[in-house]
Amino acid sequence: MALDIVLVFLLLGALLVWGGWSLLGEYRKLFLSDPRLLMAVDVLLQILFHPAGTAVFLGAIAILAGLWFLVMGFAVAVWPLIPYINAIFGSGT
Repeated sequence: MALDIVLVFLLLGALLVWGGWSLLGEYRKLFLSDPRLLMAVDVLLQILFHPAGTAVFLGAIAILAGLWFLVMGFAVAVWPLIPYINAIFGSGT
């Protein structure tokens, strides 16, 4: 059961980081090819869908959320091992 949660957190985190990084990479390629067109489309999308962010914001949020899921996945995986790690590497007093 706990292993399933850890795997879901790690896989979801990796997927979000990969997706956000890919989105930012494609945005950069498009910006370098035609910055004027991209800015016009960016402003138009922000006017039409005001509460939602543009591609840069969505990519950054996806990366941050993915990093959070990765950290939580590693924390859930390591937390039960803390007594054993402490017994092995403890101060010995």
